Amino acid sequence: MSELSDALLTTLRELTGEPALVYDRTPEPLAGGYSAELLRFSIIGGPEIMRGELVARILVDDGGAACECAIQTAVERAGFPAPRIRFAANSSSPLGRPVIVMDHVEGKTPLATAGVVGLPRLFRELPSLLAGLMADLHAVAPPALEVPWLDVDAMLAVVQHATAGAWLSARRLAFATDVICHGDLHGENVLVAGGTVVAVVDWELASIGPPELDVARTALLLGLLPGVSGFARKVLGRSAAKTERAFVDAYAARRPLDRDALRWCDALHCARLLAVAQRTGPVAEVWRPLAPALTSRLVRVTAGE
Repeated sequence: MSELSDALLTTLRELTGEPALVYDRTPEPLAGGYSAELLRFSIIGGPEIMRGELVARILVDDGGAACECAIQTAVERAGFPAPRIRFAANSSSPLGRPVIVMDHVEGKTPLATAGVVGLPRLFRELPSLLAGLMADLHAVAPPALEVPWLDVDAMLAVVQHATAGAWLSARRLAFATDVICHGDLHGENVLVAGGTVVAVVDWELASIGPPELDVARTALLLGLLPGVSGFARKVLGRSAAKTERAFVDAYAARRPLDRDALRWCDALHCARLLAVAQRTGPVAEVWRPLAPALTSRLVRVTAGE
């Protein structure tokens, strides 16, 4: 941690042109994210833009970091609740990895706010909350920058399930609309304070693509509950299914939604996540226990049930 903190400080000094910059709050790790390291810190002195509590997202890929930075900046400037980005640097920085420095936003996730006692209410309210956020995000004009647009061919190339791959290829759709997609919008990526959403975080999977891909991803997350214990999934299974349907219906009440495209995107997510579950690493560990549920869902979706 000491070496990482020192390298971050050196990078911040270069970015700001302030060689005397020092930490007020020494960087502390924050939970969240599978492929990024999150550090909370604050600085003494330096330009106004460096004042306050900050978070550094230290990533691994320059292209992905540039896309994340461009989209998060665009939505924040459009008034969407995303943390304001202060600085960004690529892997040529002293860190040797790309970094995005943004405001730290005080808030709790809806689950943390609700607690165990508030779970029934959370299941009722979360679909509308997420649908409203997603509809508002999809209403933001995509940035006029060199941001990678979603590569459906690359997504299909990951699919290892032969039957699903054939089904997806045979029914390849020409999507009518492209929007800013968060790519991973769920309750743990939303921060609330005083009953108001103060930030949507973790824009690592953000892209420009069809809205149905974003809707299908969140619907799948709500329905399958990744990261939840097997026992809890059994207990919450029926409620999760209702939450998923309520989310899709709430979104459709706000913006046009092509149900055929949604079904295709659902199948694509299932097939890709089955491939992810066969890999190694923390993301694979989240999805591996859900492989049977993903397979069942994939069969159901491609059969048209």
